[in-house]
Amino acid sequence: MLILTVQEGDYIMIDDDIRIEFSPSIGGNSVRLGIEAPRTRQVVRGKVYEKMLMEDPDTSPEKKAAIQEQKEIKARLAERNRRIKQARAERARTMKATATL
Repeated sequence: MLILTVQEGDYIMIDDDIRIEFSPSIGGNSVRLGIEAPRTRQVVRGKVYEKMLMEDPDTSPEKKAAIQEQKEIKARLAERNRRIKQARAERARTMKATATL
């Protein structure tokens, strides 16, 4: 897996025919991607791709189990991050209330 740190306007090339450009989103913790690819290449979101694999009778049971496991791990991480964010917000409220006394 290639992991990059990018700035607005940066892009990566896959072969000579696929360009992925990074743009900041407005607010939030997300990134916008612009993808240029030939119409002969299928470009779909990961969630859509996984759904297609899960519904495909030719996908091996092992692959389906791996996809399900990844979904469960992602859900646990999202819940953990939500709890951390909530705890930080509560700590900040407590510190603010203490500072005003």
